[in-house]
Amino acid sequence: MQVKDILVFRVAAILGFINILLGSLGAHAIKFESAYHKELFDTGLLYQSIHIPVLLVMSLIAVRKQSMAMIGGLLGFTWPLFFKGATGIDLGPIVPTGGMVLMFAWIWLIFAVNPSKKEQSE
Repeated sequence: MQVKDILVFRVAAILGFINILLGSLGAHAIKFESAYHKELFDTGLLYQSIHIPVLLVMSLIAVRKQSMAMIGGLLGFTWPLFFKGATGIDLGPIVPTGGMVLMFAWIWLIFAVNPSKKEQSE
């Protein structure tokens, strides 16, 4: 397999490892204050799980700027959820800001690929 953006590939692989680690900690080690806090933590895991394969594909098609936006949005959205779920401490507007960056990255990705003229005519 030819990876065109090794940095994005490695970040996705690291996030995959962290996701498994956090899932294990959330299931066995973290004592959540309430079901709500567990749900926040699990939401972070879900969103990160969904975006890791997307980042792996993005590393194959070399869309670095869009990948960095997605990574930034993903970290800004999910990691404060992990933190709040595990500690109960709210980090304020970081989660919605991360979510907006994540949505922006998806919209930006729509325009990232420039098909060749041959592909457009088919």
